[in-house]
Amino acid sequence: MTPQQLVGAAVLVLWSFTACAAGQWQGQSYPAARAAERATDVPVWETFDTGGSGAPDDRRDFLTDIAFSDDRHGWTCGYGGVFATHDGGATWRRQWRALRPPESWCHLELDAAGRPWVLVRLHGRADARLLRGDGMGEWTSVAAPLTGAQDFLVRDGQMWVLGGMQGGLYSDDGGARWQEIDFGGELSGAFRLTRLTDGVNGGAVYVLGMDNGRPVLVYSPDGRSGWERIALPQGLPTAMHAYSLHFATTQRGVVGLPDGGVAVTSDGGKTWRQQNLRSGHHVTALFMLPDGRIHAAVRNDDVDFPGPAIFYSPNLGRTWLQAVAGRMQVNVFIRNGGLLWGAGSVPGRVANDLLLSYRIPVATP
Repeated sequence: MTPQQLVGAAVLVLWSFTACAAGQWQGQSYPAARAAERATDVPVWETFDTGGSGAPDDRRDFLTDIAFSDDRHGWTCGYGGVFATHDGGATWRRQWRALRPPESWCHLELDAAGRPWVLVRLHGRADARLLRGDGMGEWTSVAAPLTGAQDFLVRDGQMWVLGGMQGGLYSDDGGARWQEIDFGGELSGAFRLTRLTDGVNGGAVYVLGMDNGRPVLVYSPDGRSGWERIALPQGLPTAMHAYSLHFATTQRGVVGLPDGGVAVTSDGGKTWRQQNLRSGHHVTALFMLPDGRIHAAVRNDDVDFPGPAIFYSPNLGRTWLQAVAGRMQVNVFIRNGGLLWGAGSVPGRVANDLLLSYRIPVATP
């Protein structure tokens, strides 16, 4: 072999190695993202996926939501449709396949009977559709005057749909009738919402929206009326689609910012502590425990240069530690009993979906 041929062969081998390393086949194990050297109290996550063959007709990348009705039964959704588990997340089966071209971001919630509901925003369009499942794989389209799908919440027979600049809708009869939410006249657009799960003020709803081109946070004790504005820090970015939100109690909450920062309150929004996580990307998911521990995921979809994926604060945002780095992006956190779950994607030339879980330790005084 001539010197020129040897050089060409070496380049080919190097290119092949690089291309293969940039993607992971669906349904196959991949190296768990490693946390940097860190304090022993930083969470250690178990990572896995929904399986699948990796074939073009078995798309499973980019999960956007997840919910569990108990320790064994759960659902997750993404670009490939809806997948269900009946063994606590060990295995997953597809229950609904997204249309092509792929339907975009979806939100998944469970009603009081444990049935899944999915709100799907159609790819490249402003409108959306709402689906109700029976838990076994049958899905029914539910008529609703939807003009957008920025966020979705189902609790105790009540439903909220946020449509961005189209406002919000509310139903208290399982989606049979809908009414517009006026947010007390405080918002011209509604993008993110969260409801308390502290067992004390469980009916309180927080909505992050916009008014006069500025981010605005409002609160209602029941999610229907009595909306009040909560002052946010001045000068926040206006890219509302890149915000995230979570409140653990009426006093403790956190807002994820488009510039990669977080704003944390411990007094119901009277004051805020801002800190930049220095990832260079916006916060994609948040979860705060009532004791002040916070998990924050950031955008991390660069195939060639993956960075931090999850940050953790043990003390109401006073200090932050990098918990996980590597090729993964988490789009949502939820709690199911003693486990914190996340769902997202593993970016690559051949993308894969991502599920991860972490057993929440009892906080020490």
